[in-house]
Amino acid sequence: MGNIVGPKGERMSEIPHQAARGAAVLGAVWRSMRPRQWTKNLLVFAPIIFSGQLWRYELLLVNAIAFAVLCALSGCAYILNDLADVVEDQHHPARRDRPIASGRLRMRHALAACALLLVPSLVLADGIGLPFFAFALAYVVTECAYAFALKSVVIVDVCVIALAYELRLMAGGAAIGPGVSQWMLVCTGLLALLLALGKRRHELAAPDVPPAGRRKALGEYSLDLLDQMMTVMAVGTMLSYVLFTVSREARFEYGSRMVYTVPFVLFGLLRYLYLVHRRGSGGDEGVLVSDGPLVVAVLLWAAMAALVIYT
Repeated sequence: MGNIVGPKGERMSEIPHQAARGAAVLGAVWRSMRPRQWTKNLLVFAPIIFSGQLWRYELLLVNAIAFAVLCALSGCAYILNDLADVVEDQHHPARRDRPIASGRLRMRHALAACALLLVPSLVLADGIGLPFFAFALAYVVTECAYAFALKSVVIVDVCVIALAYELRLMAGGAAIGPGVSQWMLVCTGLLALLLALGKRRHELAAPDVPPAGRRKALGEYSLDLLDQMMTVMAVGTMLSYVLFTVSREARFEYGSRMVYTVPFVLFGLLRYLYLVHRRGSGGDEGVLVSDGPLVVAVLLWAAMAALVIYT
């Protein structure tokens, strides 16, 4: 049996092993794409929801395709990020288990996966429309700049993370046409900065991480400085959202009822700060969908906002 060969000359007994290796590579690529963090791409649906066009199924389909494109581009960005951080990750007690840092995903396979994700995604983005393609390309360029250079520059690093959120939001607006309001950009940007600072605080406060496993920019931060910055961003986020709910634009679009969503946003911000400072959370945006009370607050806010917009 050991001498039986396949149509291309390979031993038949080796085929299952090759299939297993291929499945292992695909599994490692999938894990490196970090699908748990694709929830950030749901921002592409914000413009269609707040413009009251959620029931226009042709636009919803375009938004769904745009979401899929951004998920693929995000996965490509995470792979590139892991390639850039491979040395640091190998010294980090948690990140050393990532496929690239642990050696389960070789560099050539990672680069091939990026190419297979990037090219079809940009082609599909171009099919949605030139404005969406421009924002999708800007997102890719921003993520590459962050992975290989800007993540080492203090304050710039968190600003670039926030910019990636904004580009997702603007891509969603570009996909369906109505664009994005200035209030939405301001509120999203401030909230994104808060989340990025929370991530840096979590990294800085993490115990048992040797210097070789820490990001270079972390040496320029301190817990006190990050706490002050987070307080400013939390206050700014809350204030900007309240001002939005009572603005002339909001009253024209939704009447005076949008202010009823404020308590849920306030609770959500306070709960997030509690999780960061008392529970040591905030290492990634997954905390927004993993903490029960915070998830409830987000769902209640979404339900109330939907009632205001669509009734």
